[in-house]
This record gives sequence, C-alpha cells and structure tokens, in this order.
Amino acid sequence: MQKLRSILLVDDDEVTNFINTELIESLQVTNHLKVCENGKEAMDYLTLAHSHAGEEYLIPDIIFLDVNMPVMNGMEFLEAYKSSFKECDTIITMLSTTQIQQEVFQTLTTTNLVVSFIEKPLTKEKITDLVNGIIRVYYHNCKAEDSAADSSERAPEEENS
Repeated sequence: MQKLRSILLVDDDEVTNFINTELIESLQVTNHLKVCENGKEAMDYLTLAHSHAGEEYLIPDIIFLDVNMPVMNGMEFLEAYKSSFKECDTIITMLSTTQIQQEVFQTLTTTNLVVSFIEKPLTKEKITDLVNGIIRVYYHNCKAEDSAADSSERAPEEENS
C-alpha cells in the first residue's frame, strides 16, 4: 500500500487528537504521524523539520489544522507558515467543529496554502479520499518532472509486505 511520508495534526483538543491518531494509524496511510497542540508548536516543529534531515523531524505531506486554538490559532499559523515556508509542497486542510463562512473559505483557498476544509470529526472516508488525491497529484507531478528531467521515478513510501 502506498503511504504518505508524514502527516502533521495540529489541534488543541486531547480527545480529538487521540481519536484522529488512532484513526490515521489504523488506516496505515503513513509511517510518521506528529501531533502538535497549537500553531506555535507546529511552527517550531516545522522549523526543525526544514533544518534537520532525519527520521524524527519529517516535513509533512499534509497538515490537518484546527481553526480555533489557544497560543496560535489556525489563521495565525497560516500567516506564519506563509512567511516562513514559501517553497513547500505540504498540503494544508483546515479542520473545525463549525461550518466556515464561504467568503472565509474562499480567502483561505486563494492563499494557495489551504486546499480543503473538513468539518470535524475526521472519518475513514475523509482521510482516504484526501490521501488518494495527494498520491494521484504526486504521481502526476513526478511523471511530468521525470519526463522533463529524464530522471528516475520517485514515489511515496511503499509498505514492505
């Protein structure tokens, strides 16, 4: 089964983090899952991930980002992220317990940072659809790069069976 390199969950609710962690691990869509409890903690982690190579700090393929959090909320995180990591291919999906207003969602998606908004709770279907979409886009981009550069194929991790 193809897997994402890494997923980052950013949410201040312990129960939500526990449930989402259990769900993502049961789906086996990644070998590396990091949980941060607010935007500042996530920015600190991402700064380390961008400056250190290794298994402990991986740049995530996707960030599930809560909107309402203490310390640094989702909107503040997006501003900090945009100014710090301009050339990053990480996909950000906003999570919230409430419906977000259409104009706010349009503003978020025009930043080219947020690709989707998901109303909590995360479900097997929501995660599977998003991960499959990421893998399809990744393969499409890799094929285009490979054709242009005539280089060897790159792909997400494959589970050793």
